Amino acid sequence: MNIKRKRSLLLLLTVACCAVLPSCAPPQVYVTADRETFNAVAPEYRAYVEADANLSDVQKERRYRTIDTWQSRVEAAEGAAK
Repeated sequence: MNIKRKRSLLLLLTVACCAVLPSCAPPQVYVTADRETFNAVAPEYRAYVEADANLSDVQKERRYRTIDTWQSRVEAAEGAAK
């Protein structure tokens, strides 16, 4: 393969990668579904955790962090999808 052909292929590959990279954000339909699921599940789950006397403080804190992490992930995806 000659140098000119290698350069053309490299340029084509670079352009193709640049075209694909912006699509790394999650699809809007996924982001919307994740937000709606969070809004439906998280408040009820948080209330359950608060009311469950069988959970230790450590177990409750772990569950609160799970909810907070989920919320942060949804918010980050909403920002990326715009």
